[in-house]
Amino acid sequence: MRKGLLRALAALPLAALGAAGYLALRLRASLPGNSGSLKLGCLEEEVEVLFDRAGAPHVYASRPLDAYRTLGYLMAQDRMVQMFTMLRVAQGRLAELVGSMGAEVDRFLRTVGLARAGGEFAANLDDESRACLDAFCEGINEYLARPGRKLPFELMFLGGRPEPWRAEDCLSLGLFMTWLLDSFWLADLVRERLIRSLGHDRAMEILPETAPYNNPPVKRGGRPARFETLDPLEEIDWDFESGPAGAPWLRTVEPAVFGSNNWALSAKRTTTGKPILAADPHIQHNAPGMLYMFHLVTPDLDITGAGFPGLPVVVYGHNGYCGWAATSLCPDTQDLYVETFESNESDRCLYDGEWEQPRVIEERVKVRFGRTRSIRVVVTRHGPVIKRKGNRGLSLRWVSHDVTLDSLSAFLRQNAAGSWEEFSGAMENFVGPAMNQVYADVDGNIGYLAATKIPQRKRGDGTIPYDGSDPENEWDGYVPFDRMPRCLNPREGFIVTANSKVVSEAYPVLITRAWEAPYRNGRIGELLRSRPRWAPEEMGLVHGDAFTFPGRRFAEAAVAAARTPAGESLSPAAREAVEELSSWDHQARADSPAMTIYFYSWERLREMLLRHRLGSTLFAEYTTGWSTVNLALENLLESRDPYWLPSGCDSYEHLVLDALEEGVAAVAGVFGTEDRSAWKWGRVHYLTCRSLLGLFWPLDRIFNVGPVPRDGEGDTVNASPPASDCLAQLVSRGAMGGCADMAVLPDCRSHAACAGPVLRMVLDFSNLDNSRMVLDVGQSGHRLSPHYKDHFPIWCRVEYMPLPYTRGAVEAQTAGTLRLLPR
Repeated sequence: MRKGLLRALAALPLAALGAAGYLALRLRASLPGNSGSLKLGCLEEEVEVLFDRAGAPHVYASRPLDAYRTLGYLMAQDRMVQMFTMLRVAQGRLAELVGSMGAEVDRFLRTVGLARAGGEFAANLDDESRACLDAFCEGINEYLARPGRKLPFELMFLGGRPEPWRAEDCLSLGLFMTWLLDSFWLADLVRERLIRSLGHDRAMEILPETAPYNNPPVKRGGRPARFETLDPLEEIDWDFESGPAGAPWLRTVEPAVFGSNNWALSAKRTTTGKPILAADPHIQHNAPGMLYMFHLVTPDLDITGAGFPGLPVVVYGHNGYCGWAATSLCPDTQDLYVETFESNESDRCLYDGEWEQPRVIEERVKVRFGRTRSIRVVVTRHGPVIKRKGNRGLSLRWVSHDVTLDSLSAFLRQNAAGSWEEFSGAMENFVGPAMNQVYADVDGNIGYLAATKIPQRKRGDGTIPYDGSDPENEWDGYVPFDRMPRCLNPREGFIVTANSKVVSEAYPVLITRAWEAPYRNGRIGELLRSRPRWAPEEMGLVHGDAFTFPGRRFAEAAVAAARTPAGESLSPAAREAVEELSSWDHQARADSPAMTIYFYSWERLREMLLRHRLGSTLFAEYTTGWSTVNLALENLLESRDPYWLPSGCDSYEHLVLDALEEGVAAVAGVFGTEDRSAWKWGRVHYLTCRSLLGLFWPLDRIFNVGPVPRDGEGDTVNASPPASDCLAQLVSRGAMGGCADMAVLPDCRSHAACAGPVLRMVLDFSNLDNSRMVLDVGQSGHRLSPHYKDHFPIWCRVEYMPLPYTRGAVEAQTAGTLRLLPR
């Protein structure tokens, strides 16, 4: 027996070597080439593709539809695994890959009905848009059907096999991204609970909308929007956070979406005499990343930039005349309705004194390694019933369920715009994802446009659930397009959006009451005003800025409190921490001990101020479900209202210093030393870009990218929210129906970096060939590709890769040429 054991142990290295060899062969078998020639049955004429040094394809086609076919083929060969898994989630088919762990997520997303709506949107497309989308799908299917094509190893591991790609699949993916960006319905329940617990006025103290340093792009006024918050309805515990987790790898296919920055500088604000447009969208970091670079050139179109895998549109880029970049508008496009059913078993619901029969849809959820499950989806006049308790139900109304609207056609028209009027007019029938679009063009114009549909409510502000039986709670259409926020060539010479309030207090239309905190917006405006003119090469100073407003507020409060009698009892460790904070420049750099001290102390301060008033459950819901918690804490420190002081604490000086003492003790425990020089932020705030297979040892060492220490935190321009905030996003936005048990995910409860800029872009309208772009990880989803992670070190240094546009500039950057021929 001993000899057998020794033989088995001796064979382990050989087995490991064999497994590694097999893995390498399987990965290489699906690796696409970027040179030579290839015949495609879907093409009408020859297409030339030049791959630049960033791995981005530049597609030259004589027929527009051939360009879209080629894009579909190239996107599929680079990102098929990502497209496949994201589509499965969007369709409510995650359980087909991961088993019963995905069934609850599937149930919720089947109820929301992204795939159903995708089919209806596809049926309503205009002929031109449908032709473009069908051509794109033909290219994807050409890749899937190629003879001898090896299935990517990740799909073999998951047991998945892609089905032929359809137009409705693209639109379902688009709706999925819209759902992630625009879902704030769970915040309505949190607001309702806060009002019920604290009363309206006290609740509003911790639900701030903006701050004086916010710099909205639309400053004109009028009669301010006046919409009161209705009184809460009867208390019902909807219990959205009791569902099971989706799966350990859900976070690699269903990314948390945090926001973005974009800004435009007019000609008078630049050294070149032409506008500069910059952007950095903030999404969860995965490998591969969430954006894909491409350039399409036809006789009628010449667009370059980046878009989402599975969609044939440029979301960040330019067309030679104008450029555009988006951030999330964070609007209130969803309302909740409490429905009253005839009985606990009945589907008939009350409306205007009558019992109505809603639409009932039977769905079947296939489960890998398990039995198929049946679910019933009830859709009232307001929308799907996402939760039911006895004879009460909660239905969701969402503007993106309105299939008379058409976001894809709007994007395609905007990509081809030749003026501000064409660019803005293209969005009239657009619905989502709701965007702050910032614009610049070669003629020197800069502009801003809020692109979405906002409900016009007959009563209330839509911030807490409505009674679904009352006709007075209906929508009265949408805010007219010409009343949506926009501006052109503002006097200040620049435009900034960063998910905070985009209109003045006097604006006559209510967009939302749940804006992001204005920290990034305020800081970008502060930086842009700091010098009269900026060069394109200097935009990295803004992209890389890590100034933290809450950090400054806490540091100032701690230093001031230490000088009062309350500071006389400070421990030696806390006194040293005060010294560290007093000399801090308030930049959240990876090598900063002061940042670490602030972050841990601020967590303690938040608990001390709020938990005793809210209770543990509501405290958790509020701090994970509201984006302006830090702004609320700053306001409370400023107001010094004794109502919020915990029992036994007689002053805000004592409160701040108690939080500091506990924070310092926590830091010493985490780092295992009281040596402040070791307390570097990057030791707890590090970034790992995870892939599907990177969640499993030892494949994590092969497929994951990182870890590296990371500057920033959630409120800095160089945004880098911790993983615990990513978890909060999934829960608070209700994207997965409130499924909160994600503790199995790596780092999900830690301060490790989770999300941030998945792309940085700088467009120079004095010379578009001088434009720059970089992804967070790389262009390819294939581990053995040289473009799997070649962007990552450049991105970490806040540097860029060239974004060539003219043929000569593209040829100068060409690393490979692929000729695609009709079969």
